[in-house]
Amino acid sequence: MLASTGKTTCTYDPRDLIDSRVFVRRCFIEHPYVHLIQHANGVWNFKEIFASANTAPPTPKDPTARGWGDYIVFDSVTTRNASFYLTLSWHPDDSLRASVRDSVIRAHLTNPAKAVFQTFDGYGRRYAWTNVHGLVSHARLADPDSDRKFGQQFVIDSLSADEYEPTFKFRNVTGDVRKLGDSVWFKVSHFDMPASTGNGSGKVWWGGENRSTRYDIAIRGDSVSLDDVNWVYPTLPRTGGGTLDLFIKNDPKNEKVVDFKLVKMDVRSTKSHITGDMSFGTGAPLLLVRNVSLRADPIDFDLIRTLNGKPFPLDWQGQLFGTVTARGGPLTHFIVDDARALFRDAHVRGAESRFSARGELDILYPAQTAFHRFFVDVASLDLRSLQAINPNFPRVGGTVSGTAVLDSSYLDVRFSNADLTHHDGPGRTIARDGQRARDVRRTSCSTTWSLEVEPLSLTTLARSYPGTAAPRSVQRTDAHHRVDSQSRDLDLAAGREWRAEL
Repeated sequence: MLASTGKTTCTYDPRDLIDSRVFVRRCFIEHPYVHLIQHANGVWNFKEIFASANTAPPTPKDPTARGWGDYIVFDSVTTRNASFYLTLSWHPDDSLRASVRDSVIRAHLTNPAKAVFQTFDGYGRRYAWTNVHGLVSHARLADPDSDRKFGQQFVIDSLSADEYEPTFKFRNVTGDVRKLGDSVWFKVSHFDMPASTGNGSGKVWWGGENRSTRYDIAIRGDSVSLDDVNWVYPTLPRTGGGTLDLFIKNDPKNEKVVDFKLVKMDVRSTKSHITGDMSFGTGAPLLLVRNVSLRADPIDFDLIRTLNGKPFPLDWQGQLFGTVTARGGPLTHFIVDDARALFRDAHVRGAESRFSARGELDILYPAQTAFHRFFVDVASLDLRSLQAINPNFPRVGGTVSGTAVLDSSYLDVRFSNADLTHHDGPGRTIARDGQRARDVRRTSCSTTWSLEVEPLSLTTLARSYPGTAAPRSVQRTDAHHRVDSQSRDLDLAAGREWRAEL
């Protein structure tokens, strides 16, 4: 069905009809419904309904005379509970192989957020504006003196609507909209959402065989609530907010992907304060997070748990202060160019750790974060933090510094090419070229390693395990060892090996 409506009341002058003019001075429309559909062959449903004959129209007696449909203008149009749907033809990328193409189609059809469904002649993507209430003070649909050059015009005095894909609930919208051909320009001087306010302008256009709808939109969020934009990522927090500029544009390399670029972001939520820029890309098989340049001042682990959607296996508590720069990418291959942070542990008063990192992450499911050749440079790791979150961690005091390369799951930490130094008092222990695997669970800690230690300071270890007190240091020792939750006493488990090396 193309259109329907409920009770409609209009005020007009009959003399305009005699002059072949449609000029409505006041109109009230209850729950109108309009659904525009573009078929796979590019033909619109309204053109099928109002198809004209192939014969040429008769030449009017007076070429300057106005015909029906040449002039259509509405003033003061009020609508209540209107619904408007737009279905555009959708096609997967033609360059995809058959198997990949089928997977992309299946992913779009099964994900409600994609709003893609099968039609009788292919696939369509639906955009929806429902629960529409408002007053359009002037609507020019046709006017030979204006619309050929400037197009159709709609002056919005007040409008509210629920938009789907992207999902917004607009309220108290005022502005101008102009449509010419297959392009729409708009300038919104003010809009509200349930807990946000701002203004914006831009252009939306379509057309062209197998081409997506294109966007060039700039929105200033004077006050943005995260609850109003929670749809961008399912586990975004619903509390807090701030200010930002939002730019919506198609990716120049793939116009099927729409980038939501957040600029000059200043947001507070869940004991956290984040500033900087980043972008979300929708329309690809996986969410894209790119061009990240953020400052954490701080990020609390309460926010990280919220983004994760569930608790972590270990009870991390505390705050991270620092910066991250990342070219990003799909969540399964998220590239971090430079991350620097100070961690202040909430479990242990005064425990602080400093580190920097770079490399690739798989953060599709944050609770199962995986490292792909992820380089970590630890300036200082307070071992009390590890002992606080996992009672099975060896009772070794002091701090550790050094570098390592991570290449494993968060729950099965494996590192290589380690160069680590243990500090606790005047002595120190240095371990190089280590290869270590650590399997972390909620109640256990199982560790295996292969190390070259040079030197091994027993004086340093004696501060944690007095039973190891012997010579002050050993210049070189090779050890291959396993410690699990059944052998917590490191001095008994490891001391025998060290003495054997002596």
